[in-house]
Amino acid sequence: MEQYRAHREQARTTDGEATQAEIDALLGRATGTITLPKGLSAASLDRVTAQLRTDGPLSASEAAERLGMSRVAVRRYLEHLVVEGVLTRAARYGNRGRPETEYGWKRRTGPEV
Repeated sequence: MEQYRAHREQARTTDGEATQAEIDALLGRATGTITLPKGLSAASLDRVTAQLRTDGPLSASEAAERLGMSRVAVRRYLEHLVVEGVLTRAARYGNRGRPETEYGWKRRTGPEV
């Protein structure tokens, strides 16, 4: 009964859209986990994904400022998630200078055939 209560609490307190890894963890499945390359940690990956889920599409600079991490470190996690097919990358044009890269959740349009 305690496991069920913990399961319900975790499901209820998740903010934003759930990732496939979170869904699999709630269901007790080991599938859907993202393997990390050398130099990346699961704890930091969780922090980056939680920040992106909470604040929506972000640049590496914005996420780094909010997380207290370096821009380069955050960018490595974001680029890893793009390669894994979890995030999308788009150019964000400002008033002048180079465009920033904005990272956001990849939307699934329907069932895969």
